Amino acid sequence: MRGCEVISNKTSRVGQLAGALFFCLWFIAGNAWAANQQLGTMQSQIKEQQKNIKLSKQELAKLNTQLKADEQAISAAAAKLNQTKQQLKQNQQKLATLQKDKQALELQAKYQKQLLAKQAESAFQAGNHDYLKLLLNQQDPAKLSRSLDYYDYLNKARIEAIDALRVTHTKLAKNQQATKETESKLQALLSEQQEHHQALLASQQSRAKVRNQLQQSVQNDEQKLTKLVKAEKALKARLEELRRQREEQERRERAERERLAKLKAEQERQRRLEAQRLAAEQKRIAEQQRIAAQQQKVGEQQRLAAQQQKVTEQQNRVAEQQAAARSSKPNSGGYSGLSTNGSLRWPVQGPILISYGSPRTAELKWKGTLIGASEGTQVKAVAPGQVVYADWLDGFGMLLVIDHGRGYMSLYGHNQSLLRQVGQSVEQGEPVALVGDSGGQDRSGLYFEIRYQGEAINPTKWLARR
Repeated sequence: MRGCEVISNKTSRVGQLAGALFFCLWFIAGNAWAANQQLGTMQSQIKEQQKNIKLSKQELAKLNTQLKADEQAISAAAAKLNQTKQQLKQNQQKLATLQKDKQALELQAKYQKQLLAKQAESAFQAGNHDYLKLLLNQQDPAKLSRSLDYYDYLNKARIEAIDALRVTHTKLAKNQQATKETESKLQALLSEQQEHHQALLASQQSRAKVRNQLQQSVQNDEQKLTKLVKAEKALKARLEELRRQREEQERRERAERERLAKLKAEQERQRRLEAQRLAAEQKRIAEQQRIAAQQQKVGEQQRLAAQQQKVTEQQNRVAEQQAAARSSKPNSGGYSGLSTNGSLRWPVQGPILISYGSPRTAELKWKGTLIGASEGTQVKAVAPGQVVYADWLDGFGMLLVIDHGRGYMSLYGHNQSLLRQVGQSVEQGEPVALVGDSGGQDRSGLYFEIRYQGEAINPTKWLARR
Protein backbone atom coordinates (compact mmCIF):
# COMPACT_ATOMS: atom_id res chain seq x y z
CA MET A 1 0.00 0.00 0.00
CA ARG A 2 2.82 2.29 0.87
CA GLY A 3 4.40 1.53 -2.52
CA CYS A 4 1.11 2.39 -4.23
CA GLU A 5 0.97 5.65 -2.36
CA VAL A 6 4.50 6.43 -3.45
CA ILE A 7 3.65 5.57 -7.05
CA SER A 8 0.44 7.61 -6.78
CA ASN A 9 2.34 10.56 -5.38
CA LYS A 10 4.96 10.33 -8.15
CA THR A 11 2.22 10.08 -10.73
CA SER A 12 0.52 13.12 -9.25
CA ARG A 13 3.76 15.12 -9.34
CA VAL A 14 4.40 14.08 -12.97
CA GLY A 15 0.89 15.21 -13.86
CA GLN A 16 1.46 18.46 -12.13
CA LEU A 17 4.77 18.90 -13.90
CA ALA A 18 3.16 18.03 -17.22
CA GLY A 19 0.37 20.48 -16.56
CA ALA A 20 2.82 23.15 -15.57
CA LEU A 21 4.89 22.44 -18.70
CA PHE A 22 1.81 22.56 -20.88
CA PHE A 23 0.78 25.83 -19.26
CA CYS A 24 4.26 27.29 -19.85
CA LEU A 25 4.20 26.20 -23.50
CA TRP A 26 0.75 27.66 -23.92
CA PHE A 27 1.83 30.91 -22.23
CA ILE A 28 4.96 31.18 -24.39
CA ALA A 29 2.98 30.46 -27.54
CA GLY A 30 0.43 33.07 -26.54
CA ASN A 31 3.14 35.66 -25.90
CA ALA A 32 4.81 34.86 -29.24
CA TRP A 33 1.51 35.20 -31.04
CA ALA A 34 0.82 38.50 -29.23
CA ALA A 35 4.34 39.73 -30.05
CA ASN A 36 3.87 38.80 -33.70
CA GLN A 37 0.55 40.58 -33.70
CA GLN A 38 2.12 43.63 -32.09
CA LEU A 39 5.04 43.53 -34.54
CA GLY A 40 2.65 43.33 -37.47
CA THR A 41 0.67 46.26 -36.12
CA MET A 42 3.84 48.30 -35.64
CA GLN A 43 5.03 47.47 -39.16
CA SER A 44 1.68 48.54 -40.53
CA GLN A 45 1.88 51.76 -38.57
CA ILE A 46 5.41 52.38 -39.81
CA LYS A 47 4.35 51.80 -43.40
CA GLU A 48 1.37 54.09 -42.95
CA GLN A 49 3.58 56.74 -41.37
CA GLN A 50 6.11 56.44 -44.19
CA LYS A 51 3.30 56.78 -46.68
CA ASN A 52 2.03 59.88 -44.89
CA ILE A 53 5.54 61.35 -44.79
CA LYS A 54 5.96 60.68 -48.50
CA LEU A 55 2.65 62.39 -49.27
CA SER A 56 3.59 65.31 -47.00
CA LYS A 57 6.90 65.71 -48.80
CA GLN A 58 5.18 65.67 -52.17
CA GLU A 59 2.68 68.27 -50.99
CA LEU A 60 5.51 70.35 -49.52
CA ALA A 61 7.35 70.25 -52.86
CA LYS A 62 4.21 71.42 -54.67
CA LEU A 63 3.77 74.27 -52.16
CA ASN A 64 7.41 75.31 -52.55
CA THR A 65 7.01 75.38 -56.34
CA GLN A 66 3.85 77.46 -56.04
CA LEU A 67 5.54 79.77 -53.51
CA LYS A 68 8.47 80.32 -55.88
CA ALA A 69 6.14 81.16 -58.80
CA ASP A 70 4.05 83.57 -56.68
CA GLU A 71 7.06 85.38 -55.26
CA GLN A 72 8.69 85.67 -58.69
CA ALA A 73 5.43 87.19 -59.94
CA ILE A 74 5.45 89.63 -57.00
CA SER A 75 9.06 90.55 -57.82
CA ALA A 76 8.21 91.30 -61.46
CA ALA A 77 5.08 93.29 -60.55
CA ALA A 78 6.95 95.33 -57.91
CA ALA A 79 9.73 96.14 -60.40
CA LYS A 80 7.18 97.31 -62.99
CA LEU A 81 5.36 99.36 -60.37
CA ASN A 82 8.62 101.02 -59.32
CA GLN A 83 9.45 101.82 -62.97
CA THR A 84 5.97 103.24 -63.59
CA LYS A 85 6.29 105.49 -60.53
CA GLN A 86 9.55 106.91 -61.89
CA GLN A 87 7.98 107.56 -65.31
CA LEU A 88 4.94 109.14 -63.64
CA LYS A 89 7.19 111.46 -61.66
CA GLN A 90 9.08 112.52 -64.82
CA ASN A 91 5.84 113.25 -66.70
CA GLN A 92 4.48 115.26 -63.77
CA GLN A 93 7.65 117.37 -63.80
CA LYS A 94 7.27 117.88 -67.55
CA LEU A 95 3.63 118.90 -67.09
CA ALA A 96 4.62 121.43 -64.42
CA THR A 97 7.23 122.90 -66.81
CA LEU A 98 4.63 123.18 -69.58
CA GLN A 99 2.24 124.95 -67.19
CA LYS A 100 4.95 127.50 -66.31
CA ASP A 101 5.70 128.05 -70.01
CA LYS A 102 1.97 128.51 -70.67
CA GLN A 103 1.71 131.18 -67.96
CA ALA A 104 4.73 133.01 -69.37
CA LEU A 105 3.28 132.92 -72.92
CA GLU A 106 -0.10 134.19 -71.68
CA LEU A 107 1.60 137.11 -69.94
CA GLN A 108 3.56 137.83 -73.11
CA ALA A 109 0.38 137.75 -75.26
CA LYS A 110 -1.37 140.11 -72.79
CA TYR A 111 1.54 142.55 -73.01
CA GLN A 112 1.57 142.39 -76.82
CA LYS A 113 -2.19 143.06 -76.97
CA GLN A 114 -1.76 146.07 -74.70
CA LEU A 115 1.07 147.37 -76.89
CA LEU A 116 -1.04 146.94 -80.05
CA ALA A 117 -3.95 148.75 -78.39
CA LYS A 118 -1.70 151.67 -77.46
CA GLN A 119 -0.41 151.88 -81.04
CA ALA A 120 -3.97 151.92 -82.42
CA GLU A 121 -4.93 154.62 -79.91
CA SER A 122 -1.91 156.72 -80.97
CA ALA A 123 -2.88 156.36 -84.64
CA PHE A 124 -6.44 157.43 -83.86
CA GLN A 125 -5.30 160.48 -81.95
CA ALA A 126 -2.96 161.48 -84.79
CA GLY A 127 -5.86 161.44 -87.25
CA ASN A 128 -6.96 159.03 -89.93
CA HIS A 129 -4.77 160.29 -92.82
CA ASP A 130 -4.94 158.63 -96.18
CA TYR A 131 -1.51 158.01 -97.65
CA LEU A 132 -2.46 159.24 -101.18
CA LYS A 133 -4.20 162.28 -99.68
CA LEU A 134 -1.02 163.29 -97.91
CA LEU A 135 0.93 163.06 -101.17
CA LEU A 136 -1.57 165.24 -103.17
CA ASN A 137 -2.15 167.78 -100.41
CA GLN A 138 -0.47 171.14 -101.09
CA GLN A 139 1.61 171.53 -97.93
CA ASP A 140 5.07 172.37 -96.90
CA PRO A 141 7.48 169.68 -98.28
CA ALA A 142 9.35 169.36 -94.98
CA LYS A 143 6.15 168.90 -93.02
CA LEU A 144 4.89 166.42 -95.61
CA SER A 145 8.12 164.40 -95.29
CA ARG A 146 7.82 164.28 -91.52
CA SER A 147 4.21 163.15 -91.75
CA LEU A 148 5.08 160.39 -94.21
CA ASP A 149 7.95 159.15 -92.00
CA TYR A 150 5.68 159.10 -88.95
CA TYR A 151 2.99 157.30 -90.95
CA ASP A 152 5.51 154.60 -92.06
CA TYR A 153 6.82 154.22 -88.51
CA LEU A 154 3.34 153.62 -87.11
CA ASN A 155 2.51 151.06 -89.81
CA LYS A 156 5.75 149.14 -89.23
CA ALA A 157 5.20 149.16 -85.46
CA ARG A 158 1.65 147.82 -85.85
CA ILE A 159 2.80 145.11 -88.31
CA GLU A 160 5.60 144.00 -85.94
CA ALA A 161 3.21 143.91 -82.99
CA ILE A 162 0.67 141.87 -84.97
CA ASP A 163 3.38 139.41 -86.11
CA ALA A 164 4.69 139.03 -82.57
CA LEU A 165 1.17 138.37 -81.28
CA ARG A 166 0.62 135.78 -84.01
CA VAL A 167 3.89 133.99 -83.04
CA THR A 168 2.84 134.02 -79.40
CA HIS A 169 -0.55 132.50 -80.25
CA THR A 170 1.24 129.77 -82.27
CA LYS A 171 3.47 128.95 -79.30
CA LEU A 172 0.44 128.84 -77.02
CA ALA A 173 -1.29 126.40 -79.37
CA LYS A 174 1.78 124.16 -79.41
CA ASN A 175 2.02 124.40 -75.63
CA GLN A 176 -1.62 123.35 -75.25
CA GLN A 177 -1.07 120.40 -77.61
CA ALA A 178 2.02 119.27 -75.66
CA THR A 179 0.09 119.68 -72.41
CA LYS A 180 -2.76 117.49 -73.71
CA GLU A 181 -0.29 114.82 -74.88
CA THR A 182 1.50 114.85 -71.51
CA GLU A 183 -1.83 114.61 -69.64
CA SER A 184 -2.81 111.66 -71.86
CA LYS A 185 0.47 109.95 -71.04
CA LEU A 186 -0.11 110.63 -67.34
CA GLN A 187 -3.56 109.07 -67.52
CA ALA A 188 -2.15 106.03 -69.32
CA LEU A 189 0.64 105.69 -66.74
CA LEU A 190 -1.88 106.00 -63.90
CA SER A 191 -4.01 103.25 -65.44
CA GLU A 192 -0.94 101.09 -65.94
CA GLN A 193 0.15 101.76 -62.35
CA GLN A 194 -3.27 100.73 -61.07
CA GLU A 195 -3.13 97.52 -63.11
CA HIS A 196 0.36 96.77 -61.76
CA HIS A 197 -0.85 97.51 -58.23
CA GLN A 198 -3.85 95.19 -58.61
CA ALA A 199 -1.60 92.47 -60.04
CA LEU A 200 0.77 92.95 -57.10
CA LEU A 201 -2.09 92.70 -54.59
CA ALA A 202 -3.42 89.56 -56.28
CA SER A 203 0.01 87.95 -56.26
CA GLN A 204 0.52 88.92 -52.61
CA GLN A 205 -2.83 87.39 -51.63
CA SER A 206 -1.99 84.19 -53.50
CA ARG A 207 1.46 84.11 -51.92
CA ALA A 208 -0.02 84.69 -48.44
CA LYS A 209 -2.35 81.72 -48.93
CA VAL A 210 0.46 79.47 -50.12
CA ARG A 211 2.72 80.74 -47.33
CA ASN A 212 0.13 79.82 -44.69
CA GLN A 213 -0.25 76.35 -46.18
CA LEU A 214 3.51 75.99 -46.28
CA GLN A 215 3.88 77.06 -42.66
CA GLN A 216 1.22 74.57 -41.59
CA SER A 217 2.99 71.78 -43.47
CA VAL A 218 6.30 72.45 -41.67
CA GLN A 219 5.00 72.71 -38.10
CA ASN A 220 6.87 69.61 -37.03
CA ASP A 221 10.29 70.41 -35.59
CA GLU A 222 11.95 67.54 -37.45
CA GLN A 223 10.59 68.78 -40.79
CA LYS A 224 11.75 72.31 -39.98
CA LEU A 225 15.23 71.04 -39.14
CA THR A 226 15.39 68.98 -42.34
CA LYS A 227 14.27 71.95 -44.42
CA LEU A 228 16.82 74.30 -42.82
CA VAL A 229 19.71 71.85 -43.20
CA LYS A 230 18.72 71.19 -46.81
CA ALA A 231 18.53 74.91 -47.57
CA GLU A 232 21.92 75.51 -45.93
CA LYS A 233 23.55 72.69 -47.91
CA ALA A 234 22.02 73.93 -51.16
CA LEU A 235 23.28 77.45 -50.49
CA LYS A 236 26.79 76.27 -49.57
CA ALA A 237 26.93 74.11 -52.68
CA ARG A 238 25.85 77.05 -54.83
CA LEU A 239 28.37 79.39 -53.18
CA GLU A 240 31.13 76.82 -53.57
CA GLU A 241 30.32 76.57 -57.27
CA LEU A 242 30.37 80.35 -57.57
CA ARG A 243 33.69 80.50 -55.68
CA ARG A 244 35.26 77.96 -58.03
CA GLN A 245 34.00 79.92 -61.02
CA ARG A 246 35.39 83.12 -59.55
CA GLU A 247 38.80 81.51 -58.88
CA GLU A 248 38.92 80.25 -62.45
CA GLN A 249 38.08 83.72 -63.72
CA GLU A 250 40.79 85.27 -61.52
CA ARG A 251 43.28 82.69 -62.79
CA ARG A 252 42.50 83.67 -66.37
CA GLU A 253 42.80 87.35 -65.44
CA ARG A 254 46.21 86.73 -63.81
CA ALA A 255 47.39 84.96 -66.95
CA GLU A 256 46.17 87.89 -69.05
CA ARG A 257 47.93 90.38 -66.76
CA GLU A 258 51.18 88.39 -67.01
CA ARG A 259 50.86 88.32 -70.79
CA LEU A 260 50.28 92.08 -70.88
CA ALA A 261 53.21 92.63 -68.51
CA LYS A 262 55.50 90.67 -70.85
CA LEU A 263 54.13 92.62 -73.81
CA LYS A 264 54.73 95.90 -71.97
CA ALA A 265 58.30 94.82 -71.06
CA GLU A 266 58.97 93.99 -74.71
CA GLN A 267 57.54 97.36 -75.80
CA GLU A 268 59.69 99.10 -73.18
CA ARG A 269 62.79 97.28 -74.49
CA GLN A 270 61.94 98.28 -78.04
CA ARG A 271 61.40 101.85 -76.86
CA ARG A 272 64.82 101.95 -75.20
CA LEU A 273 66.46 100.58 -78.34
CA GLU A 274 64.61 103.13 -80.45
CA ALA A 275 65.59 105.91 -78.01
CA GLN A 276 69.24 104.83 -78.18
CA ARG A 277 69.08 104.78 -81.97
CA LEU A 278 67.48 108.21 -82.05
CA ALA A 279 70.06 109.57 -79.59
CA ALA A 280 72.87 108.30 -81.81
CA GLU A 281 71.13 109.80 -84.81
CA GLN A 282 70.76 113.13 -83.01
CA LYS A 283 74.42 113.04 -82.06
CA ARG A 284 75.40 112.37 -85.65
CA ILE A 285 73.15 115.17 -86.90
CA ALA A 286 74.56 117.55 -84.28
CA GLU A 287 78.06 116.73 -85.44
CA GLN A 288 77.05 117.33 -89.05
CA GLN A 289 75.42 120.62 -88.06
CA ARG A 290 78.63 121.70 -86.33
CA ILE A 291 80.63 120.86 -89.45
CA ALA A 292 78.05 122.62 -91.62
CA ALA A 293 78.29 125.73 -89.44
CA GLN A 294 82.00 125.79 -89.82
CA GLN A 295 81.75 125.38 -93.54
CA GLN A 296 78.91 127.95 -93.71
CA LYS A 297 76.91 125.90 -96.14
CA VAL A 298 73.31 127.03 -95.98
CA GLY A 299 71.95 124.10 -97.99
CA GLU A 300 73.58 121.54 -95.72
CA GLN A 301 72.14 123.28 -92.65
CA GLN A 302 68.62 123.12 -94.11
CA ARG A 303 69.00 119.40 -94.85
CA LEU A 304 70.21 118.73 -91.30
CA ALA A 305 67.29 120.74 -89.90
CA ALA A 306 64.90 118.58 -91.92
CA GLN A 307 66.56 115.44 -90.53
CA GLN A 308 66.23 116.86 -87.01
CA GLN A 309 62.52 117.45 -87.65
CA LYS A 310 62.17 113.86 -88.85
CA VAL A 311 63.86 112.54 -85.70
CA THR A 312 61.54 114.68 -83.55
CA GLU A 313 58.50 113.28 -85.36
CA GLN A 314 59.76 109.72 -84.79
CA GLN A 315 60.15 110.46 -81.07
CA ASN A 316 56.61 111.80 -80.95
CA ARG A 317 55.29 108.65 -82.66
CA VAL A 318 57.13 106.44 -80.14
CA ALA A 319 55.64 108.47 -77.27
CA GLU A 320 52.16 108.13 -78.79
CA GLN A 321 52.60 104.34 -79.19
CA GLN A 322 53.65 104.05 -75.54
CA ALA A 323 50.63 106.10 -74.41
CA ALA A 324 48.34 103.94 -76.56
CA ALA A 325 49.88 100.76 -75.10
CA ARG A 326 49.31 102.05 -71.58
CA SER A 327 45.72 103.07 -72.30
CA SER A 328 44.93 99.74 -74.02
CA LYS A 329 45.67 97.74 -70.87
CA PRO A 330 42.33 96.11 -69.93
CA ASN A 331 40.86 96.54 -66.53
CA SER A 332 41.00 93.25 -64.64
CA GLY A 333 37.67 94.01 -63.00
CA GLY A 334 38.93 92.61 -59.69
CA TYR A 335 37.66 93.87 -56.33
CA SER A 336 39.62 94.34 -53.15
CA GLY A 337 37.30 92.45 -50.79
CA LEU A 338 35.93 94.02 -47.59
CA SER A 339 37.64 96.19 -45.00
CA THR A 340 37.34 95.15 -41.33
CA ASN A 341 37.46 98.69 -39.92
CA GLY A 342 33.69 98.76 -39.37
CA SER A 343 33.04 101.54 -41.87
CA LEU A 344 30.49 99.82 -44.16
CA ARG A 345 26.95 101.15 -44.12
CA TRP A 346 24.05 98.82 -43.31
CA PRO A 347 22.08 97.61 -46.35
CA VAL A 348 18.83 98.90 -44.80
CA GLN A 349 17.95 100.89 -41.69
CA GLY A 350 15.73 99.13 -39.17
CA PRO A 351 15.65 97.16 -35.92
CA ILE A 352 17.67 93.96 -35.54
CA LEU A 353 15.05 91.20 -35.32
CA ILE A 354 17.52 88.29 -35.23
CA SER A 355 21.26 88.55 -34.51
CA TYR A 356 24.09 86.51 -35.94
CA GLY A 357 24.76 83.32 -33.95
CA SER A 358 21.46 83.27 -32.06
CA PRO A 359 19.74 79.85 -31.77
CA ARG A 360 17.53 78.92 -34.71
CA THR A 361 16.62 75.37 -33.67
CA ALA A 362 17.96 72.92 -31.11
CA GLU A 363 20.86 72.11 -33.48
CA LEU A 364 21.26 75.15 -35.74
CA LYS A 365 22.22 78.79 -35.25
CA TRP A 366 21.53 81.80 -37.44
CA LYS A 367 24.24 82.39 -40.01
CA GLY A 368 23.27 86.03 -40.63
CA THR A 369 21.21 88.97 -39.39
CA LEU A 370 17.50 89.68 -39.96
CA ILE A 371 16.84 93.44 -40.19
CA GLY A 372 13.26 94.71 -39.91
CA ALA A 373 12.14 97.09 -42.68
CA SER A 374 8.97 98.07 -44.54
CA GLU A 375 8.04 96.22 -47.70
CA GLY A 376 9.40 97.96 -50.81
CA THR A 377 12.30 99.69 -48.99
CA GLN A 378 15.45 99.89 -51.14
CA VAL A 379 18.25 97.44 -50.26
CA LYS A 380 21.70 98.94 -50.93
CA ALA A 381 25.03 97.18 -51.60
CA VAL A 382 27.46 97.44 -48.68
CA ALA A 383 30.54 97.52 -50.96
CA PRO A 384 31.42 97.49 -54.70
CA GLY A 385 31.33 94.11 -56.43
CA GLN A 386 29.70 91.95 -59.07
CA VAL A 387 26.32 90.17 -58.87
CA VAL A 388 26.88 86.38 -59.09
CA TYR A 389 23.40 85.13 -58.10
CA ALA A 390 19.95 86.72 -58.48
CA ASP A 391 17.05 84.26 -58.29
CA TRP A 392 14.67 82.47 -55.93
CA LEU A 393 16.28 79.94 -53.55
CA ASP A 394 14.44 77.61 -51.19
CA GLY A 395 14.65 78.90 -47.62
CA PHE A 396 15.89 82.36 -48.68
CA GLY A 397 13.21 83.51 -51.15
CA MET A 398 14.35 86.11 -53.71
CA LEU A 399 18.10 86.04 -53.04
CA LEU A 400 20.91 88.27 -54.40
CA VAL A 401 24.63 87.49 -53.88
CA ILE A 402 27.46 89.99 -54.56
CA ASP A 403 31.12 88.93 -54.97
CA HIS A 404 33.47 91.58 -53.49
CA GLY A 405 36.72 89.80 -54.39
CA ARG A 406 39.36 88.09 -52.25
CA GLY A 407 36.84 85.42 -51.23
CA TYR A 408 34.27 87.84 -49.70
CA MET A 409 30.57 87.71 -50.59
CA SER A 410 27.46 89.44 -49.23
CA LEU A 411 23.95 87.86 -49.32
CA TYR A 412 20.58 89.67 -49.36
CA GLY A 413 17.56 87.37 -48.83
CA HIS A 414 13.73 87.43 -48.45
CA ASN A 415 13.47 90.32 -50.96
CA GLN A 416 10.27 91.37 -52.68
CA SER A 417 12.07 92.16 -55.96
CA LEU A 418 15.64 92.08 -57.34
CA LEU A 419 16.85 95.21 -59.18
CA ARG A 420 20.14 93.79 -60.54
CA GLN A 421 21.00 90.75 -62.68
CA VAL A 422 23.89 88.26 -62.74
CA GLY A 423 27.06 89.74 -64.21
CA GLN A 424 26.24 93.39 -63.44
CA SER A 425 28.71 95.46 -61.43
CA VAL A 426 27.39 97.47 -58.46
CA GLU A 427 28.87 100.34 -56.47
CA GLN A 428 28.70 100.91 -52.73
CA GLY A 429 25.31 102.31 -51.70
CA GLU A 430 23.65 101.40 -55.05
CA PRO A 431 20.08 99.95 -54.78
CA VAL A 432 20.09 96.22 -55.61
CA ALA A 433 16.71 94.94 -54.31
CA LEU A 434 13.45 95.83 -52.54
CA VAL A 435 12.65 94.57 -49.03
CA GLY A 436 9.97 91.85 -48.84
CA ASP A 437 8.97 88.66 -47.01
CA SER A 438 9.61 86.02 -49.68
CA GLY A 439 10.69 82.49 -48.78
CA GLY A 440 7.75 81.82 -46.45
CA GLN A 441 8.34 84.64 -43.94
CA ASP A 442 5.52 86.04 -41.81
CA ARG A 443 6.94 89.58 -41.64
CA SER A 444 8.91 91.84 -43.97
CA GLY A 445 12.64 92.30 -43.47
CA LEU A 446 16.08 91.76 -45.00
CA TYR A 447 18.16 88.67 -44.25
CA PHE A 448 21.84 89.73 -44.57
CA GLU A 449 25.01 87.60 -44.48
CA ILE A 450 28.73 88.09 -45.09
CA ARG A 451 30.68 84.99 -46.17
CA TYR A 452 34.39 84.36 -46.56
CA GLN A 453 35.50 81.38 -48.65
CA GLY A 454 31.90 80.13 -48.55
CA GLU A 455 31.56 80.18 -44.71
CA ALA A 456 29.28 82.63 -42.87
CA ILE A 457 31.05 85.10 -40.53
CA ASN A 458 29.86 87.74 -38.06
CA PRO A 459 29.07 90.95 -40.03
CA THR A 460 29.54 93.32 -37.06
CA LYS A 461 33.31 93.63 -37.78
CA TRP A 462 32.54 95.14 -41.18
CA LEU A 463 29.39 97.19 -40.58
CA ALA A 464 29.42 100.53 -38.77
CA ARG A 465 28.04 100.75 -35.25
CA ARG A 466 24.34 101.61 -35.10
